[in-house]
Amino acid sequence: KVWSLLLWCREDDIQLRASHIAGKDNTLADALSRGWVGQGEWELDQRWADWLFHVRNRPLIDMFATAGNAKLPIFCTRGFHPSAWAVDALAISWDNLDFYAFPPICLIHRVLLKVRSSHCRVLLVAPWWPRRPWFPLLLHLLVDFRLCSRSV
Repeated sequence: KVWSLLLWCREDDIQLRASHIAGKDNTLADALSRGWVGQGEWELDQRWADWLFHVRNRPLIDMFATAGNAKLPIFCTRGFHPSAWAVDALAISWDNLDFYAFPPICLIHRVLLKVRSSHCRVLLVAPWWPRRPWFPLLLHLLVDFRLCSRSV
């Protein structure tokens, strides 16, 4: 796609140039580059979650949730909530836990590192991105996978 854009620009004598935009003027890109993502942006449709929990054993904890999008009664949030079992899933021990995780993309590598160093069972929802640096680790930890392209 980039190549097509460059060819199009060349044909119309358009020049592209990169320039820095201060984070204070580009808050969304700045937040994403720093690993902050607004809560509630990452949610698997409940029908897909129910299907996953049916195909695999239902886990006990939803590790990356909010009170409004938790797929399981016991959940962990990134910020304080009185109904949350814990705050900041990456800061607690995962040993002997059976959980579901659909982390923000910016946290997948950290999640995989923590899974590797913990004795836990995780039902992880992650994109199939072979070119990402964390992808070999994902394959190394993989026990089973399902690729779904049909509608529920």
